[in-house]
Amino acid sequence: MLAWLTLESYDHSRIHQRIQDDAQSVESNLRASLIRLMYTAEITGELLQQPSISVVDDPGQAINDILADFYKSVEAVILVDDELKIIQTYGSVNAHLAQQTELLVSPEDRLHIQQSQLQPLFVDGKNLANDAHHFALIVPFKDGSTTYFMVLLVDLQELFGETIRHHIQEGNQVSVIRDNQPIFSFAANDELRNLWGKEFTIRIADSRFLFTLWPSHERFEQLHIVRPIYLPLAALFLLGLGFLAAYAINKRELNIKRLNNQLAELQLHLQTKNELQARLEFLSEHDALTELPNRNALIRYLIQHLAEQQAELGNTLVLQLNLDHFKDINNALGHKIGDELLRRVAHRLERLSLPGSYLARLGGDEFLLVKADVNSNDKAHEIATLVNQQIEPQFFINNHEIYSSFSIGMAFANDANYDAETLLRHADIALNKAKQIGYRGVCIYTQDQQSELSQRLYVLEQLHEAIESQKLEVHYQPIFDLRSNQIVSLEGLLRWRQHDGDLAFPEYFLPLVEDTGLIVRLTETILRKIFNQFKTWRDGDYHDLRIGINLSGKQLALPELPELLKENLRRTNIPAQLVYIEIREELYCSHAQFDDGILVTLKKLGFRLTVDGLGLNYASIAAMEKCVPHQLKIGQPLIEKLPYDVIQSLITDTMIKFSRHKAIEISAVGVENQQQVDFLLQRDCVSAQGYFLSRPVPAEQVQSILDAQIQQRG
Repeated sequence: MLAWLTLESYDHSRIHQRIQDDAQSVESNLRASLIRLMYTAEITGELLQQPSISVVDDPGQAINDILADFYKSVEAVILVDDELKIIQTYGSVNAHLAQQTELLVSPEDRLHIQQSQLQPLFVDGKNLANDAHHFALIVPFKDGSTTYFMVLLVDLQELFGETIRHHIQEGNQVSVIRDNQPIFSFAANDELRNLWGKEFTIRIADSRFLFTLWPSHERFEQLHIVRPIYLPLAALFLLGLGFLAAYAINKRELNIKRLNNQLAELQLHLQTKNELQARLEFLSEHDALTELPNRNALIRYLIQHLAEQQAELGNTLVLQLNLDHFKDINNALGHKIGDELLRRVAHRLERLSLPGSYLARLGGDEFLLVKADVNSNDKAHEIATLVNQQIEPQFFINNHEIYSSFSIGMAFANDANYDAETLLRHADIALNKAKQIGYRGVCIYTQDQQSELSQRLYVLEQLHEAIESQKLEVHYQPIFDLRSNQIVSLEGLLRWRQHDGDLAFPEYFLPLVEDTGLIVRLTETILRKIFNQFKTWRDGDYHDLRIGINLSGKQLALPELPELLKENLRRTNIPAQLVYIEIREELYCSHAQFDDGILVTLKKLGFRLTVDGLGLNYASIAAMEKCVPHQLKIGQPLIEKLPYDVIQSLITDTMIKFSRHKAIEISAVGVENQQQVDFLLQRDCVSAQGYFLSRPVPAEQVQSILDAQIQQRG
């Protein structure tokens, strides 16, 4: 009996010890998880201290993305200022957190935060979540002289659950209580809890978490080593001795295993730190899409490289590369295809065989290539040709066949006095000039381009002032009925009265305006002037008069155009059919193909469509099949040689017959003599304009001409 009692006592003692060991193992792993999280926060704080990382660069998103891969318990990353005001949140932002504007902490916690000396600190989550198991891990750092805090919102329930489920011995059960409130349970039943449960406490911030571990019935049965009913006492006693030996060996192995696990976790922790630091350093100087160096890395490289080149009296060429029509590719095929095209282009450029070169992406559809030891324009053009040849073969992306090319602006370092910012500005000026050339344009920076740019800026400044001070004028060229020599229509023509009193024509300033936001303001101003003046004439009994308004390609593409025209119709009560919208032939052909395009919209609003300079070619005839205009104008190049040029006469005659066949109005532009008038009348083209009939004149002179016309009829 004594042996039995001894063996039973040993059996129970061993069970208690095994459960205690399991509890200690769980406690050790929980503490290790918290230590790893604190260590990761400390590393994050050290990285945020790096001079190359600034709050302006928005590092929170990168930190959240990296932490999310390793710690599911970190639900969100929150950037707060030194007053604990929330600046930005990243990650899984719950509805409660989204309503908060600051981190609420107790006065004691606030004091601890201020005294933390850039060390991570756990505080109660309070207002960041509406439950008891969220805590805030505060990581202080400085950006210059300003202190910020990167706050990691940690779900301790998730952290405890993940650690317990990963490390707990099968068959054991665990509960966690904070301030008498259960926050986590990993248990099927608690029948053996009071007798066999083992407790331990972990303190986080000012809160204590009570952990209780106890076995399930199945686990409890596995822990027994004594079966007195079936074995003699001696056998049980010997078996007990064997279990004692096994217990000692097993405990030693568990300790060794635990130490090995801790060593492996520390090694993983160190690896994670190194990877995180390397990733942050990489993202600070590389483009995320193509992984090429970004503008920050480029500037750093150029400053060092140009200093070396200047010391060695060498020269360097920079090539700013802009993908032709990339915006059209994005609009037609989508941004995913556009992004993939940029990656493929970057890959091809990286394979260029150019020793001593440096490639970077400036952003959007622009790249920059630096090539050392280039001293002549001929060599520069050779490199530009090589670059375009590199991307000339088509790209096959998602069953799309895409062709690409670069417009290239080039500049030499010695022309920029070896200054990086000046060199990049020169390359950008040259690129703008290359883009004006068109597809595959190439241009090398010269001082004249800088002067031209300064002149363009001056003209734009003066033009902006002219728009605001109402110095833009509209002159009107009368369009006559050649049979009665009466004015039937007027064409509004834009003029700019400059400081010296001279008039500037649209060809001089309109291309500059079209590249800026001034085009909208200019269009609004001109439409208002024309409609107001036309209303004045109509109110003076000129009810049958018509008005023509010239629109450029950029004006025609303005989204606001239909609404601007409708607003002026409502304001002046002018019938839309008296307003002729006049566009060039090439614009007409490009827009007529769209069933729901701007030309169809204007016709639906009631406006008349005039096509100027139309020639009878395949494109124009095909366009008229899609969108029939109301009026065709025979361009001045055809009219100027009438009636002596046989070919021009034949073409003009054919156009008149064609318009009559199609029931389209026909008018001639640029009539300069009586012979041309006679030629047109003989072919029943009765509408014309030109200097022979009347030059474009201000509105006041038009009024005089109209009044004189009425007196003649009277």
